[in-house]
Amino acid sequence: MNNDNLARDLYYAASFSNVESLERILAQDNACNIINTVFVDDVYRPNGSALHEAVTNLNRDIAILLLKKGADVNIKNQYGATPLHLATKIVAINAFEVYLSDDGSAPVIVDYECEIQKLQLLLDNGANVNLMDNDGYTALHYASACGNICVVKFLLNNNADINITGKNTVVHSAAKNGYKDMVQFWLDRYPNMINLNLQDNDGNTALHLVAKHRFTILPHDVHASNLIYADYDDKCFIDVAEMLLNRGIDTNIQNNDGNTALHLALLSYSGLLDITHLMMDNLDSFLCRSIDLIKSLCKNNNVNFILKNNDSYTVLDLALAIEHDQHKIAEHLQEKRLL
Repeated sequence: MNNDNLARDLYYAASFSNVESLERILAQDNACNIINTVFVDDVYRPNGSALHEAVTNLNRDIAILLLKKGADVNIKNQYGATPLHLATKIVAINAFEVYLSDDGSAPVIVDYECEIQKLQLLLDNGANVNLMDNDGYTALHYASACGNICVVKFLLNNNADINITGKNTVVHSAAKNGYKDMVQFWLDRYPNMINLNLQDNDGNTALHLVAKHRFTILPHDVHASNLIYADYDDKCFIDVAEMLLNRGIDTNIQNNDGNTALHLALLSYSGLLDITHLMMDNLDSFLCRSIDLIKSLCKNNNVNFILKNNDSYTVLDLALAIEHDQHKIAEHLQEKRLL
């Protein structure tokens, strides 16, 4: 069997946790030549090496086998993610999950220590905790983006560097997903090291990301009964905004499009109004929360209401352009401007 076919067999043996096939392949003389092959042509998976597949499945035994045979613990997939990146994301999510017992009577929490040991395995074998993926994320960014304080603390205890920003800071990562406890953790633990006014590659501060709610209608749903609206599920985003504002974040910073956080909040509100004809469940509650966010951003007496974005619109222009503004946003902004 040539190396390409053997490498692919190894990849899928790791993917499907087939220990027998894996051991057979690794026992061959040319195993060392194919163990770190990275695949980029499997459209159904994030792709990567056999070790990426092993950690994606959180299969510790498979990972150990590969590492003993010389798998590169810091190998990157096509997105620049190492096995530690992928394992961190999965462990951070899994450690939050609560399952019901078989009879549905009691919650069963995932064994945190067991999950963490999967990260420890990679670190013990030389994983570089501070490597960045193609988007500038380290494992610490991944954990922060998942809002998992326990995993964040574990990484910090293993020399993760909070000063590596890449395209985002760790606060950006938590704020954009509305994880208020995670944001609070960073602000409390590193009050003198966190610069809230740092901008990512798009010029966004953490406050921009809080204001920039994203939603999309699922395809093939003619009634639009399903909408991805995780950003609107609760008031966490408003809490995060208040937290950042109370810590003195600059509300007048403009991103690469010239938008302030208030510009983005208004654009989001306007976007929600545009889909009211869809009669989506809970839309009224989403609108109310969007309004609450706008009002929170207006509380700061230093808000500059006449800053123009790259399309030459001020926040007042955006508010006045909103049709059927039953919530009187433009009126509220005018009042705040005159104070």
